[in-house]
Amino acid sequence: MKSKLASIISIASVIMVAVVVSLIIIFTGIKNGGYNYVKLQSGFEIEFITNSKDKVISFKPLNEKARLIIANENFDGISVEEAINNVLIESLKMGYLSTNDDDFNVIKLTVVSGLTQAVDVNVYRTVNNFLVNNEVLALIIENQNDMEYVKEAKQLGIGTNKLALINSVIESSTKLTKEQLKNKTEDELIDIIKTLQENYMKNNPITEDEIQQKEDLIEQNQDNYNLHISNINNKEKGAFVSKLQELQSTEQRKYELNFSKHYNLNV
Repeated sequence: MKSKLASIISIASVIMVAVVVSLIIIFTGIKNGGYNYVKLQSGFEIEFITNSKDKVISFKPLNEKARLIIANENFDGISVEEAINNVLIESLKMGYLSTNDDDFNVIKLTVVSGLTQAVDVNVYRTVNNFLVNNEVLALIIENQNDMEYVKEAKQLGIGTNKLALINSVIESSTKLTKEQLKNKTEDELIDIIKTLQENYMKNNPITEDEIQQKEDLIEQNQDNYNLHISNINNKEKGAFVSKLQELQSTEQRKYELNFSKHYNLNV
């Protein structure tokens, strides 16, 4: 009798723990401290931090191309999907994305968004919709599918998402090493990145010269951009989608096996 009672109590305890864990997950929003990290790169590199409502609260251009892209753009408070779409549209207008049918672009996505990975899905869908709607041929490589990245993360004994966050911190602050950072939580790393982004934009505002450079690039590429957009035929969208899918099937694995090697050849 005591044995059965003990079993019942044990089962009840397991159920109670499961319920408590579920409630904790629900009420904490199953996100990294309410913040998400998103990085987009394709020659240009830019990263965003979003809040629990997926609104951009800080961002940082990681190279000169990205600085020109964000010139005269305001990302504060808009959805990360809108921010990503704006970056891609501006890149297309400036000629940073190829529209040549004989060439293709490579876009790498890094998203750290907690257990639900809802932001991952939305960001991927946003990029894919942009490619289809604007008929831009591109491979989409996700961070966790970059095998060289996976290999490095494994050597450090961490996941690819944490490695991405650590790399972001190191790129902005040479005072810290990967070994020093790998014991921090993703929440802590994202908090550090948010502060680094805010400080960077405060101390390195976009200049009038950069705004002019962007306007010049758009003007120089305007004929090519207008011609490309005018040639888009929604009635023949299926043909482009098939071409995009064929590109994925023939080239995807090569870039997943060694993204940096092949990506750098196309930047």
